[in-house]
Amino acid sequence: MAGTTNGIPSYKDLVNETQQQALASLKQAQEFWLRATEIGVGLIPSDPTFGIGADAPTAKEVVTGSFGFAGKVFEAQKAYAVRLAEILDAAGSKVATKA
Repeated sequence: MAGTTNGIPSYKDLVNETQQQALASLKQAQEFWLRATEIGVGLIPSDPTFGIGADAPTAKEVVTGSFGFAGKVFEAQKAYAVRLAEILDAAGSKVATKA
C-alpha cells in the first residue's frame, strides 16, 4: 500500500480499501436482486391491483421521489457531521497546544 509505515498500511489506505470492497459487494448484491426481480416480474398477473391502484404512482415515481427526499436527508446529515468534525478538530487543536 502507498502509505505504509514499517509495512503497516495507513488508516487512509485501510479505509479506502474497505470502502472499495463494500461498494463492490453492494453492487454485486444489487445486480443479483435486479436479476431476481426481472424473473419475479414475469410471475405477476397483468393487473395485480385489480383496478384498485389506478391513481397510484409508478414504481419509478416512488423511487425517484424517495431518493430526492433521501438526498436531502443525506445532505443534512453530512452538513451536521462536517460541522461536528470542525468542532472536534478545534477542540483537539486546543488540547494539542496545551500538551
